[in-house]
Amino acid sequence: MSELNKILLDKIKDNCDKNISFIEEVAEILDINYDAAYRRIKKKTKLSLEDAVKLAINFDVSLDSLYEEKLSKNKVIIRKSNNVATLNDLEAYFIGIIKNITPLQNRDDVEIVYSAKDLPLFYFARNPLFARFKLYTILYLQDKTLSINKIDFNTFHIPKTLQDLTTKFGEYYYNFDITEIWNDGVLDATINQILYFYEIKLLNYTTAIKLCDILKSIIEDIEKSTFTGRRDNNRKSKIKIFNSPLLPLNNNVVIKNKNKNILITPYLMINYYVIEDQKFIRDYLEFIDDHLKFSTSLTKAGVKERLLFFNPKYKQIDRAKQRLELLRQFPL
Repeated sequence: MSELNKILLDKIKDNCDKNISFIEEVAEILDINYDAAYRRIKKKTKLSLEDAVKLAINFDVSLDSLYEEKLSKNKVIIRKSNNVATLNDLEAYFIGIIKNITPLQNRDDVEIVYSAKDLPLFYFARNPLFARFKLYTILYLQDKTLSINKIDFNTFHIPKTLQDLTTKFGEYYYNFDITEIWNDGVLDATINQILYFYEIKLLNYTTAIKLCDILKSIIEDIEKSTFTGRRDNNRKSKIKIFNSPLLPLNNNVVIKNKNKNILITPYLMINYYVIEDQKFIRDYLEFIDDHLKFSTSLTKAGVKERLLFFNPKYKQIDRAKQRLELLRQFPL
């Protein structure tokens, strides 16, 4: 039996429900008898390519990961998302994410580790106005027709299907336990986007102020969650937030569960790479854990530490509103 066959069967066995006979499950999936399944599992008969694909799909094992075992130590296999440049691309993007995380819903072994250079998108996704603004910002940078035609935010509309998808995306992420790592610059990008579009007159004053107020409300809800350790008053999911002034943050996301971990690393705004090399991800998580020793846990901190962290965020939003008022009275 080839080494790759052995690696595949070992990975599948790890993913198999321990309460079900592995041989019987393989026999059912491959539509073969018990004895034939036994010979394949005991490595007396080689798996065909068709059998390997069937088993990999059923047990959610990436065939790429088989080759990771044989790669040199300084190489990993990555997958990239489809590029996002239009509203249709955004719909496909959210459909893909929801499809991938749906099987993980209602599982107690799933945890997300989010290295938040910017406030995560799912916090905005549940508010229709802010979700539309974030999508506008993404497409303005990706779709040249928006900037060439100077399409302002008020005339930018998204289909109801896309609005429903973004809301669902936000709701789904609230169902997971999460560890978020922040620093003092977590709001910079969002506030700069509001100011930028107002300054170039693609966002009106009333909407800009409203976005600032919504942002403040989002931060207030997050601050409350650091007291309870829960992501929402009516949810079981837990939240841990760390303030890490030393750790370089880049919006990487790790989705952890007992079967395997997945690392998602962004590029070009909303596009991303997916890495499933388990050793690489273990090394990454070990690096994060080591650096969290130099961070402050806001969910375990006292009142003073929370105030020292969150109060400057509210002041930053207030300064942005003052800047908007100044620009309204004395336009550039």
